[in-house]
Amino acid sequence: MQQLFYDLYGIQLATATRTGYNRIAFDTLASFEESVLSAVKTAAVKNLDETGFRVAGKTQWLHVASTKTATYYHISPKRKSLLDGLSGTVIHDHWKSYYNLGGVEHALCNQHHLRELKAITEHDKEPWAQAMTRLLRVALRCRHFNAHHAIPVARIKRLTNIYKKIIRDGLAYHETLPPLPCKGKQGRQP
Repeated sequence: MQQLFYDLYGIQLATATRTGYNRIAFDTLASFEESVLSAVKTAAVKNLDETGFRVAGKTQWLHVASTKTATYYHISPKRKSLLDGLSGTVIHDHWKSYYNLGGVEHALCNQHHLRELKAITEHDKEPWAQAMTRLLRVALRCRHFNAHHAIPVARIKRLTNIYKKIIRDGLAYHETLPPLPCKGKQGRQP
């Protein structure tokens, strides 16, 4: 706001003026924030995510809870500062703390799956990962194509069979790998 007034009118706003405007905005938006939070908490499906950032040399956490029509942001010094009172299904990145949320169903975010599969494909060179990436993208296109009605049962069976084959291929690939080296001490020490 300071920069806007300077650019438009060539004036510097006093600190007290800026503080007053901030208080008016805060008070005006409080009921809107409450309605967004309520809408997100009670939505049938919501997405949850978090990301760290630095403020004055200290890590803060930006928590996001969103639906197709509403997004709620919450900043906290603690990563585990999650919303409570949620219902419905929460879609997330498989972070362990999300599983501590009570009264909700869990679904995993396919965008996070795609990132993991990309790393497995590029870094680990595992052949099954590229096939799984293609399958997830085909399934998404199928969902978009059938946005207003159910995906045909035959198509679901076909996608499921492909999925199971890719999983079998991935497991078979891992069975051919040598065991990972053990870290640390093994067994009891005399």
